[in-house]
Amino acid sequence: MASREEAALRERPKLFWSHQSIEKRSFRWWSYIRGKDALSIELAWLTGSFRIGVSIIHGKWTTGLCVGLASLYVSVPGRYRNYGDDREIAISFHNGGMWWSFWTDPMSWSSKTPKWRHGNFNFIDFALGRDKCEHDTIEARDVLVPMPEKAYPAKAELQRWTWRRPRWFAKTIMRVSIEIDGGIPLPGKGENSWDCGDDATFSITCMAKSIPEGVGILVGSVLRDRVRYGGWSEWVWKREPEAAA
Repeated sequence: MASREEAALRERPKLFWSHQSIEKRSFRWWSYIRGKDALSIELAWLTGSFRIGVSIIHGKWTTGLCVGLASLYVSVPGRYRNYGDDREIAISFHNGGMWWSFWTDPMSWSSKTPKWRHGNFNFIDFALGRDKCEHDTIEARDVLVPMPEKAYPAKAELQRWTWRRPRWFAKTIMRVSIEIDGGIPLPGKGENSWDCGDDATFSITCMAKSIPEGVGILVGSVLRDRVRYGGWSEWVWKREPEAAA
């Protein structure tokens, strides 16, 4: 018969650790005690953001620190029911501004929340003025998108987009927008039960200086997805009878 010491040793909670690496830029470690979360740590490189804060999300207390080159998040389980909804206290700097939240819900927003509790101040807008965006169509016409199985009719537009600030120079880019009636078929990603079948690309908007350049970008995008998700040799081309002849 086992001694009391041996029985107590078997009943002692055991700690298990797991880890995950994502593209060698993000690392996660998490632990379990008796099948429940105990502690999780996330470390990421080259985040480009600055943030410090504490949050309570789904019953977990998380402390985060981001300093541009790296970010560190440490989470531990807490007594969620004592605090009601999710809450966050944080100050962050990104997109040219400072953002703050003091005991607000990080998963929702309300216009009734005072700005001193949840708001932001944009330094670039303050110094240069808010930017305004405008665009106009340079060219619009019907095109044929050449694919290996057949050419698909589509409508294409070449557009000029301009952003202006009262106290700075204007920024202009050229875009091509293409709409394909019926879409161009390609395999589904197969990551979920609902995307295992065939899919299609119905539109695309990309940076291009001409409509032919935009059509080429569309063709390349569809072919890459076909190879990535279906494999070139596994894709069954469904040619029209006149095209096959």
